[in-house]
Amino acid sequence: MKIKKTLALIITAALTVGTMAGCSQATLNYSKELSNTAKWEATTSNIEGKVNVEAKGEKEEVTFTATGYTTKDQAYIDMKFNNT
Repeated sequence: MKIKKTLALIITAALTVGTMAGCSQATLNYSKELSNTAKWEATTSNIEGKVNVEAKGEKEEVTFTATGYTTKDQAYIDMKFNNT
């Protein structure tokens, strides 16, 4: 019975040390950045691109610029198409 208690104590100590060793500084920094990101109230994104349109044998390349806004649970985008 004493050997079971001793073995349980050794296994518990090994698991505790193993769990603590898994938390490197890089992991802690990553967790901190995730926490900071979750606190964001709003963010903005800028997008540029090209769209090739073909209709009735005519080809046209249209460029666009867009700015996206995200705040809490809503997102919207202001998109402008520039026809050459």
